[in-house]
Amino acid sequence: MNLVRKPELLAPAGSIECFHAAMDAGADAVYLGLVDFNARLRARNFTTPTLAYLVPYAHSLKRKIYVTLNVLIKHIELEKAVHLLYQLEQLKVDGIIVQDLGIVDICRRHFPGLKLHASTQMALHNGPGIAVAKNLGIKRVVLARELTLREIAPIRKNTALELEVFVHGALCYCFSGMCMASSFLGGSSGNRGRCTQVCRRPFSTGIGKGNFFSTADLCALSFLAEFRDMGIDSLKIEGRMKNADYVATVVGLYRKALDDPRILPDLMKKVDADLGRNKTALFLGGVKQEGIIDPAGPTGTGLLIGEITHCNGSEIVVARGQMVGKGDLIRIQPQSGFEGANVRISSVSVAGDLQTLRLTDRIACNKGDTVYLTRLASMPGNDKKVKKITLKPIPFMQQYNDVKAVLQSYSVRHDVKKNLTKPRLLVKIDDAAWVPHLESVDVDALIVAVEREGFNGLFSMREWVDMWAQKTIIGLPPFIAEAEVIAWKNVIREAQKKGVFRAMCQNLGQLQLADKAMKTYADAMLWCFNGAAQKALKDCGLSGFTYSWEDDYLNIRSAASFRGMAYLFSYVPLFISRMQPALGPGDKIKDSFENEFFTAVKHGLHYLIAKKQLCLLHKRNKLEESGIKTFIIDLSFCAPDKHLYRDLIKRYNDGTKVPGSSMFNFKAGIK
Repeated sequence: MNLVRKPELLAPAGSIECFHAAMDAGADAVYLGLVDFNARLRARNFTTPTLAYLVPYAHSLKRKIYVTLNVLIKHIELEKAVHLLYQLEQLKVDGIIVQDLGIVDICRRHFPGLKLHASTQMALHNGPGIAVAKNLGIKRVVLARELTLREIAPIRKNTALELEVFVHGALCYCFSGMCMASSFLGGSSGNRGRCTQVCRRPFSTGIGKGNFFSTADLCALSFLAEFRDMGIDSLKIEGRMKNADYVATVVGLYRKALDDPRILPDLMKKVDADLGRNKTALFLGGVKQEGIIDPAGPTGTGLLIGEITHCNGSEIVVARGQMVGKGDLIRIQPQSGFEGANVRISSVSVAGDLQTLRLTDRIACNKGDTVYLTRLASMPGNDKKVKKITLKPIPFMQQYNDVKAVLQSYSVRHDVKKNLTKPRLLVKIDDAAWVPHLESVDVDALIVAVEREGFNGLFSMREWVDMWAQKTIIGLPPFIAEAEVIAWKNVIREAQKKGVFRAMCQNLGQLQLADKAMKTYADAMLWCFNGAAQKALKDCGLSGFTYSWEDDYLNIRSAASFRGMAYLFSYVPLFISRMQPALGPGDKIKDSFENEFFTAVKHGLHYLIAKKQLCLLHKRNKLEESGIKTFIIDLSFCAPDKHLYRDLIKRYNDGTKVPGSSMFNFKAGIK
């Protein structure tokens, strides 16, 4: 009899109550974050002294604990990160989930006892990406959520690495690890654990208002058999911001489904007990857009009670819909789209079609805000006390004695001769129609990031062949589906026939698309926030890297390198998604604060672009003084226009800013 191994059921734990709820409900493992360096900094999270108790407790039950360090680390934060990694290695956690390539490199060289899991924030989504992850010493990959079963199957077939997939919970509209919306609209970077959920906010067009990017919640309960038969190692439930009731309910549901698939039809009727949003299987059954985004639907989790018709801070009145009672927990969602606050109900009175909810605490709210039921007082477990763990904690040292040596190995040293070279200007285009408007005398290299099919036309353009072929760098898209890998390899092969031997990569998988004759560089989506990440990218064979659009000057200066490139002008992609928003390409929208945006489709992906451009042309000298010598003017998402091009070249030479543009986080700083 051929027995298929049951996959691990992996549960979220944003608090000690959630940890015990997951254990009691049958999770095989939990993932949790510490007070620093994790993508859910607003969760209650844990400390390493607490972990010293939890790890032996979990191991006594034959369960595992994974710790999230799934954010980008500033250069100045490396010392704190090294001490933390040292503590986690002593505590014998079962794995750490990472995004920053610098952390990957530090662990591989200095803390080999830590098992590395590539976070979904690394956006690994095809076979070449998994192969590069393996070369980096990663043992498990958390696949991008946007994949289909048909795309996952060949990845599983061709790698021995452990694979983990999300099966339940909230979805980000943007590919994880590519979102800059929260950062652009206030400096709170989602890539550093401070997402303000911009995709859940209402936006307006000329004809109406809606939640055009707000997704339903993922539910893959009906696909568990396929995951099991395929050999997926771990099934992950999202929810480190959720309460213990959610954890107990959802983990219990999936535990029963894994243990007895025969009762799956009955369990499918109970998925709404998680008090979440409407459910979608996303693209598991194929890239179909129906049922993912409902622009008129609720943005928050919980059961929608209704809109506030009257409030005074300690009392609110809502239309009589979903009934609530004393002790229930509700969340009041402001109209701005920012995440609302939770408060408990002290009493309820009903008069006609209205119910008046008196609150245990005063809370800021307004007429028109929406109210959600997030936790019932009657839910089992509300009256349970947190279990006391009597096992002895694991002793560990707080400080790593060799931290200075580690940091020294990642210090950014400038090569004096190279640092004295003339600055180099690169221009990036996403439309071949730009070529006639460009002057090769102005530009040291041309990054061509056109559609895959557009390269055929470009390669046949005599003007490009004569003037630009030797200066061209192939710009690759941020997402290349498994079925498109061969086609992109062919693009690079044809480019080499024309004399093009350079490429800009936006994902680890792209390092394997070209042969050794092709020189590669890391574009901004291959995040490089510190000297350790610079070293990791160099060791991967990349000849240079690009500072992120969202980085700030102090961090850039602390890790400034002649190998680094900086965008001086660009339309910033705030969202990049495989999901189609409830909008059309080119639609113009505004948020509640009158910020303006437009949508675009490129490489089959959906973009939200800020109308206000990033411009650091007037900061070029400051960046040069730091040691950076290569700069990029990005004409992507701009209609081909020779006057715009000449104006930007003049401003580059003069060091002047484009009127009405933004410096993003350059001066204000990134949080």
